[in-house]
Amino acid sequence: MSNLLVKTTLIHFYANNKDILLARSVFDEMTERSSATWNAMIKGYTSQRERSKKCCREALVLFRDMLNDVSGQIPTDTTMVCVLSACSQLGEIYSGACVHGFIEKTIWAPESDVFIGTGLVDMYAKCGYIDSALSIFRLMSVKNVLTWTAMGTGLAVHGRGKEALELLDAMEGSGIKPNPVTFTSLFSACCHTGLVEGGLHLFHSMRSRFGLEPQIQHYGCIVDLLGRAGYLNEAYDFIIEMPIKPDAVLWRSLLSACTVHGDLAMAEKVGKILLRLEPPKNSLHMPITSEDYIALSNVYASTGRWRQVEMVRNKMKLKRVETKPGDGAEAVSMLECIQLSAGPLLALAAVPWLARVSPAPVVRAISAAISSMSRQSRKFCCVSCWGESWFPWGLNSGDHRMSAVE
Repeated sequence: MSNLLVKTTLIHFYANNKDILLARSVFDEMTERSSATWNAMIKGYTSQRERSKKCCREALVLFRDMLNDVSGQIPTDTTMVCVLSACSQLGEIYSGACVHGFIEKTIWAPESDVFIGTGLVDMYAKCGYIDSALSIFRLMSVKNVLTWTAMGTGLAVHGRGKEALELLDAMEGSGIKPNPVTFTSLFSACCHTGLVEGGLHLFHSMRSRFGLEPQIQHYGCIVDLLGRAGYLNEAYDFIIEMPIKPDAVLWRSLLSACTVHGDLAMAEKVGKILLRLEPPKNSLHMPITSEDYIALSNVYASTGRWRQVEMVRNKMKLKRVETKPGDGAEAVSMLECIQLSAGPLLALAAVPWLARVSPAPVVRAISAAISSMSRQSRKFCCVSCWGESWFPWGLNSGDHRMSAVE
């Protein structure tokens, strides 16, 4: 076995195991490189999930170096697919268009190559040029399931849900069977455009029409679809009736929808369920985070139920739940402690300092405190804490204006 082949395989190995620096070290030490070697390194960069933006830029720089290399290695179709992937992940239309132009000059009719054509569709869709993606898609003589999925995903992201659903019928008519990723894209299209009935019909057709068993991510899409549309009870029943055990992601999605739509009773129910969930078996050594506790605490705070807020906080302390840096838990806790001991007026007096620490969570707590006070108390407190000039609209503009503070 030649030394060139061994080192190229070694680059593949290190890149696939997320050690891109060691892969690059092997690449730089090579005195002889084939097109497969360049492809291995470029693909290695584009396949990284950590620091993906930086790695994709390195892939584009490496592609430039390949074109300028004295060995005269010519980019192959694999090279171009990887480079298009880098442009897609970066969302840089200028780089993507330049690569497209290079392909047009070096490869006759790139639309006839299903992999390059799919890469172009994906690149233009992710860069925001959905019509260009559609043009290339229609020109392609051969399409596989990845091509259809890339086009469906692009339409979904751009809010063209009806066209994405129509794409499924055309896909079936061409003899291509959709895969689970295709359905995830189509459900996303329904979520973005509010096509509740279309999404539910699509979900039921997965098994009956296409013989695919829905996976956890598909159930999550339906919960998100129902939650966004305000069908919170239906979303709750859907989770309860699932044939597979729902995970925390589904319940968090429903909790977020409850908060958005103001159904605090359902939010409390879902929040309690989240706290009762056992951590996954493969995360025995992972510390319990504060996300779900903070969410339930905010639900109680929004209704002025400060005793329940205190109970949740005490439970966090007993279980030694770690708070994530920057989540505002410390600031909100301080505000709530003041609220419990001294009432809303003194709590709000502490807001100017706390808001500099973590604005968003503090504002939510302020909202709860203000809403539990009488109108006269609100006016007194707001003037004493910030002065009338803090309100650009003044204090006599009506209660509907006060909601902007909340």
